Amino acid sequence: MEERKSERTIKAFVALMTAIIILVAALTVGTYNGYDPNPASVSITGFLLILTLVVTAIWYRSRYPGYSNTGKED
Repeated sequence: MEERKSERTIKAFVALMTAIIILVAALTVGTYNGYDPNPASVSITGFLLILTLVVTAIWYRSRYPGYSNTGKED
């Protein structure tokens, strides 16, 4: 089994992106009191979420090559 590598940088990235997503969502929604979200708010937060997921997946795939293929027999 492969040795576990330091994941401090990716954890910091995910924490930072989470804070940015919350901040951007709060700033774009503003003082809204009902449920009719601004499309710009929804799209920017969705984009940031997808960006976070993609970068995290790429990071893990580069750090643990072949991980997704473990357990499969040829």
